[in-house]
Amino acid sequence: MPRTIPVNKEIKGAAQLSIKVLLRFHMARCHLNYEGLATLLNKAGIAENARNLANKIGKGELPAWMFLLCLKVMGANAVNFADWPLTDAEAEALAEREPWRRESD
Repeated sequence: MPRTIPVNKEIKGAAQLSIKVLLRFHMARCHLNYEGLATLLNKAGIAENARNLANKIGKGELPAWMFLLCLKVMGANAVNFADWPLTDAEAEALAEREPWRRESD
């Protein structure tokens, strides 16, 4: 059985928030909704639907390959990790500086 590695919950939460923010940011730049992203993924050979994408992205819980593929099909050329918060406090400070990053469901 694989060994479980303890994870700092605050860092994990901030990483999940970063995944959600980054994907939604790129979706907005491409004028895509979840249906549009699902269509792009389907064209790339990944059977995914809008509802499942919304759930996975909303929770910030999707496999790394899916995260990268979503960025790829949307045409992202680079990802700037310097902007990613590592803690909830950093995420909140970022949301205050850049309101477009706030969650809007």
